[in-house]
Amino acid sequence: MSRDVCLAGLAYELGDQRPVAELRGASDPVALDLLCANGIRHYRRSEQPAGRLAAASLVKSIALWGGDPRDIDLVLYCSESLGPVEKASIRFGALCRDYGLGDVPVVGVSLSGCANLIPGLRYARALLRAEGLRNVAVVTADTCLDESRRIADWDLAVLSDGAASCIVSTEPSAPGVRLLGVGHAANPRLRDLDRRGQRPRILLMIANGVRRALEAALQDAAVDLAAIGRLVSTNTRRDAMEFFARHVGLGAAAAFTGTLDGVSHCYSSDVLINILASAGAAPGPGPFAALSLGPDSWGALVLQDV
Repeated sequence: MSRDVCLAGLAYELGDQRPVAELRGASDPVALDLLCANGIRHYRRSEQPAGRLAAASLVKSIALWGGDPRDIDLVLYCSESLGPVEKASIRFGALCRDYGLGDVPVVGVSLSGCANLIPGLRYARALLRAEGLRNVAVVTADTCLDESRRIADWDLAVLSDGAASCIVSTEPSAPGVRLLGVGHAANPRLRDLDRRGQRPRILLMIANGVRRALEAALQDAAVDLAAIGRLVSTNTRRDAMEFFARHVGLGAAAAFTGTLDGVSHCYSSDVLINILASAGAAPGPGPFAALSLGPDSWGALVLQDV
């Protein structure tokens, strides 16, 4: 039986705001000028590991949600940084217990890059519907572990340190957004292509993958593209965000870019951050879409404000 699923208690935790200009000595100045011209003037840097940022965001989510932490059945931790070094340093499960989650199981979700949030939400919804779980906390967090790689491939973004979270529930006790549809697409063949020499081909494959993900989410939600009132997505450069908005058929003006200047690209956390930041940006109560974009894995959501 279908059950309405909501995302409640949306929250985030970011590193300190830093000017992009401070990266000039270690980066190509032409790339930095291009990024700044496309709306990126600051990024976020934290001395804390990703797990601590995730735990701090989760505390905020639980407080905003208003429910009892003991009613959370599972925590899905979505991150690119699930290797032994990161796990040993953050002890995310122990941090969750420290913040009142008792012995709630923690499951890691990775391998989808900056689209890691999408499988996390997809699994959370499936667990609520199929297994009768009451509430699943979804947390996504990453930090740039190599300062020399703050500028993302193809000068598309500046990597920021941050985390975002929400409580996925069938009975939210606080306002949030309804999760109407989820779509996920991938193309592992991209990993075998020369990212410099085959850039046009790669961009076309990515764009088609993004469109497939949104089409799947719209079909899952039984919503027409024409009904979508706004679009939030992974933060890259403004021109890239507008390109994807056009490619999926919504037009460049639909792309929300309100956090580019102050946040830049917080990996998979961007989508939850932008859902919060864009609240009220649409002219009416209709559904809106979100794109979560990795290098070879792409996800989409169809949502509606509660």
